[in-house]
Amino acid sequence: MVTADLHTHTAFSADSETSVPTMCAAALAAALDTLAITDHFDSDVPKFQFDIPAYRAAIGKVREAFPSLRILRGIEAGFARGYTALLRDAVGQVDPDFLLLSCHSANGIDPYFAERYFEGRTRKEGFRVYLEALLLAMEEIPDFDSLAHIGYVGRYAPPGVAATPLVYADAPDLIDEILTRLISGSHALEINTSQTAKGGAPIPDADILQRYYALGGRLLTLGSDAHRTTALAQSFPQTAAILQRIGFTHYAVYDRRALSLRPLG
Repeated sequence: MVTADLHTHTAFSADSETSVPTMCAAALAAALDTLAITDHFDSDVPKFQFDIPAYRAAIGKVREAFPSLRILRGIEAGFARGYTALLRDAVGQVDPDFLLLSCHSANGIDPYFAERYFEGRTRKEGFRVYLEALLLAMEEIPDFDSLAHIGYVGRYAPPGVAATPLVYADAPDLIDEILTRLISGSHALEINTSQTAKGGAPIPDADILQRYYALGGRLLTLGSDAHRTTALAQSFPQTAAILQRIGFTHYAVYDRRALSLRPLG
């Protein structure tokens, strides 16, 4: 049973209204024993940055209020070209227990704004631009624990470019480079379950997970990407079953940046 959710957001993120104590109480109700609060710090979007001293203080308070829950002070470090120094400084100030690296910007555009991002691009071209940005993020912020939602670009692809998840055949060369860098650097690959409530599959797609396993990748973190309490640990049992069918036996948990492994079932 998976009892650690390592990707969650609270009201310190501009797209969540859930207080830190509310999220912690919900984690206990969901039978979690470990919760990483990984609020957004997108280096190029001031709206998606937070008051770091207030954030640290809030995490300290809930640790006192919920002693039976391991609460990790995390950050979703959102990389953007040209903002590396700012992001590194923010990470240093947060001094996270768990560092989740993500990329919401490719050539200055967030794929969330799908019509603009994919304008003049085929589906595969748009996917490749995003994966190239993700590789740059890994180069510029190499000291991370887990790489978030590598299929993020596929969430928002408009119907005109056949909106489907990122799959291995879309960019085998770039996906292999990402996966091999994760493995050689002893970083984890995040399994993000945010789309399962909408009937989608975990991110990344199963064939990318199979390729990761074939290359020797074994480090996985599970994250719901919850912005509200109802999404905490969503579809974790089903996702664990998918991972076990591929051959994975354990998932990773971090604390003070130290890795430990727990059985998936």
